[in-house]
Amino acid sequence: MTDLGKYFKVLAVVILTSVFIGSLSAFFLGTLNWATALRANQIQLVYFLPLAGIIIQYLYLNWGKESAAGSNLLIWSYAQTNKSVSWKMAPLIFIGTVLTHLFGGSAGREGTAVQMGGSMASVLARLFKLDETDKRLFLLVGISAGFASIFGTPWAGFIFAFEFLWAKNQVKESVLPTLLAAFVAHYTCLFWGAVHTQFPPVALPIFSFPVLINVAIAGVFFGLAAQVFVRLNLISAKLFGSIQNNYLRIILGAFIVLSLVMLLEVPNLTGLGIYTIVASFNESQPAYYFLLKILLTVITLTAGFKGGEVTPLFFIGATLGSVLVWVLPLPISLLAALGLIAVFAGASNAPVSSIIMGAELFGFNIFFYLLLACTMAFMFSGFTGIYSAHPMGNIKRKYYQKILQFQGNFHKQ
Repeated sequence: MTDLGKYFKVLAVVILTSVFIGSLSAFFLGTLNWATALRANQIQLVYFLPLAGIIIQYLYLNWGKESAAGSNLLIWSYAQTNKSVSWKMAPLIFIGTVLTHLFGGSAGREGTAVQMGGSMASVLARLFKLDETDKRLFLLVGISAGFASIFGTPWAGFIFAFEFLWAKNQVKESVLPTLLAAFVAHYTCLFWGAVHTQFPPVALPIFSFPVLINVAIAGVFFGLAAQVFVRLNLISAKLFGSIQNNYLRIILGAFIVLSLVMLLEVPNLTGLGIYTIVASFNESQPAYYFLLKILLTVITLTAGFKGGEVTPLFFIGATLGSVLVWVLPLPISLLAALGLIAVFAGASNAPVSSIIMGAELFGFNIFFYLLLACTMAFMFSGFTGIYSAHPMGNIKRKYYQKILQFQGNFHKQ
């Protein structure tokens, strides 16, 4: 087969893969909406969270131990082509996430979309007997398609795939297939009737230097919130990791989450928390909401439940933004929108795709404010992100060390 023929074969498989992933995302979103609505109407379902945890652990221990690494496995697989992504990852993360949401765990959905996309794309790459280079390409394709279709943000999905996998050496030959995957999956998901979250319009202040200062200050707060999330996640993972029995670990986590939700009477902090996120654009939320959401999400995920971190990070950022209106003279809708995106940018170490995502969700007239807030959040979020296998943390650490070394040499002179 000529190089041109092979290229068109790859593009054809990309389109097929993207249609499949977009359809899977639509089904997943519909199932998640059903689980969320059922739990909201039958709040007593949260009492069965420990049982859901047992089922999730049983499934992973018996059918998918290698898939338990989740999103980090995709990064490792891209960096080391001898590491393969099993087809089992897609159904396991799908079932695990739905169970987590149905019974009141605090988790997101992007981790599920990315893992399903990466898993299915890897399977199809092997099915069509593509070579090792193309298998790496299809990890990019799957992640782009999954992220784009689950959030309705194709441009952000396209950029996120490269940021997530740190695919700096494969950009030229991967741009068109990865971009095509994002848009095909996105429109396939819409074709099946999937509905993405609609946010209230964002009020923008008159552009001025004081406004920029306030946006920068807000960005620092968002970066610190991201750092708190990541640090608590590491601490919680270490504590739960010291429990050798997987079933005991997830049951304990379930009881802690259940106790906090019922004792504090905060059922709206379970699951995705979309209603509270949207409400943050119009009214200030209780000041402890973002801290409690951090705690609930960290415990849920490190104990062994499934889902993602992004939508909880949206919740944390939006509710924190609605609280900052007390001290910063900016519109509450702007602070909520900036927080929603900037906390994710800081915690994920993926600022570029975060900014693009914010522009797609809220309009490109907010772009400059997003750029400033996300940059500050990225700078103040620490060195470690939610994806522990991502190299950006070490890159940031080396960069800051060079700055400190330069400052030291400058003062000596």
